Amino acid sequence: VTLTVLVPPAFITTPTNQTLIAGQPAVFRALASGSPAPSYAWLRNGSPIDGANLPTLNFAAASTNDAAAYQVIASNAAGSVTSAPVTLTVLVPPEFVSTPTNQTVIAGQPAVFRALASGSPAPSYAWLRNGSPIDGANLPTLNFAAASTNDAAAYQVIASNSAGSITSAPVTLTVLVPPGIVSNPTNLTVASGESARFQVMADGSGTLSYQWFRNGLEIEGATSSILERVNVVAADAGIYTVRISNAAGSKWTEPAILTVTTPAEAAHLTMVRSDLDPERLFLVITGTPGAQYRLEYSEELDGWAEEHTFIMPSSDPATWQVRTPQQGTRVFRVISVR
Repeated sequence: VTLTVLVPPAFITTPTNQTLIAGQPAVFRALASGSPAPSYAWLRNGSPIDGANLPTLNFAAASTNDAAAYQVIASNAAGSVTSAPVTLTVLVPPEFVSTPTNQTVIAGQPAVFRALASGSPAPSYAWLRNGSPIDGANLPTLNFAAASTNDAAAYQVIASNSAGSITSAPVTLTVLVPPGIVSNPTNLTVASGESARFQVMADGSGTLSYQWFRNGLEIEGATSSILERVNVVAADAGIYTVRISNAAGSKWTEPAILTVTTPAEAAHLTMVRSDLDPERLFLVITGTPGAQYRLEYSEELDGWAEEHTFIMPSSDPATWQVRTPQQGTRVFRVISVR
């Protein structure tokens, strides 16, 4: 007669939690005593795993699909014992789904850089400016409410988790400044035949372009900060403005007026005696309409004194009444004041 003594299974070693990076191998191990020798059956999240009947459970290259809670049952004819659940945690290094792109904005406008990375656990973010960390910039987006030239730089973002990190390629924030007028052209008054020179000073981003206008009409070829006219004529008179442009916009200067004066012709003086009063004389003066003249007299040509200053009428000649001196000689002349 044979006496067989059965001993229920008892764990000598049990599996422990495993954490690894996707693609790496993983193994759970168990060892149980008992008589007869126990058999093994592994569970995943409480459900049996087909074919998993060894003391070890192997993963040649673990993936996120393998992440779960695992247990092992050791059993024989005397009974069974089940291990406590252990977890397989599979980490996935960050990988960018989308990366930031170059941004060009006008000063004062908002700007935003965006990034998105996958990974397990979910990655955290850290932004860099010209290679240096930006305090508090730990979101998937980097926002500028009103970008200024101080914000213009190269930016990157680092996505990281416990499995590793990845850094985006540098992208640039370009902040454009529209043209600003430093000094406007000023009014000019020049005589016909002389030269006139307007100048404007401006600042702004990049290359500034200039276009001059006269009375609202574009002046062909007038595309620099200086507008010079030589040998001006009356037709050049008018209102001059400049439009200054760059990639950020355009700005108009205040208007500047060019006045072209015409030198006055020499006046002609004719003396007419009154038929009614021989001592009363009339001086009839002709010259350039609108020009200013001064009538002067001299006693015996020993110096000149002002008799009258006037603007030449546009139609009739200027007339001035004088009386014959009681003695001596009085000589009259007319000179142009301007």
